Amino acid sequence: MDSNDLLRSILSLQPAVATGGAGGNSAILELINKLIDGLPEIISISELKKRINKLNKADKDSPLNVVLVQEIQRYNILLNVISNSLE
Repeated sequence: MDSNDLLRSILSLQPAVATGGAGGNSAILELINKLIDGLPEIISISELKKRINKLNKADKDSPLNVVLVQEIQRYNILLNVISNSLE
């Protein structure tokens, strides 16, 4: 299946006419609020580094710990993007 067929299939699944109205908007806003409330908190990088240092005093700069910190930083960026998009 090429991309045009895929897009046609996706578009064919959408309703031809949007129902609109205040009821539709309130349901969407309710869903957005649920999603915002369900978002986890940003992880503190400084607290993470303190915990790593506490647990692994001898090997605190191991490649695994470096990758963990990098991935948590990316995770925090993703949470910010999601939060801003929902707002």
